[in-house]
This record gives sequence, structure tokens and C-alpha cells, in this order.
Amino acid sequence: MRATTAIVGLLPMAIFGESGNGLGDVSMSIAVSVGLALCTVFTAFVVPPSYTLIDDFTQWLRTVWTRALA
Repeated sequence: MRATTAIVGLLPMAIFGESGNGLGDVSMSIAVSVGLALCTVFTAFVVPPSYTLIDDFTQWLRTVWTRALA
């Protein structure tokens, strides 16, 4: 929720932020908004399957190791 609030809060500056020297502010707000959105999606959809794959791989290695020792 914090990332969503920050993204929504930065959108007006990213879209309508044209002032005298606002080029840096517009670029920064776009970069921060996109970074927060990508990190949120990455954390929600990439990290859990990665942990599952690592856990499955360790269980497979454990099975192979116990069969090799037997």
C-alpha cells in the first residue's frame, strides 16, 4: 500500500510537473514511480516462485544424495 500511495502521489508531478526548472523533478518522479512499480511486481510475482524452485531443487538434491549413499 505504501508503494501504491507513493506512485499515485508522484503521478501528478510526472504528468503535469512542467515548471521553470522542473525537468529534474519530472525525470525523478518518473524514475521513482516506475522503479516502485517494477519492484512491487517483481516482489509479488517473481520472488515466491523462485523460493519454490530453490526448495524443490534442494529436495531433489537431498533425494539424489540419500539414494547415492544407500
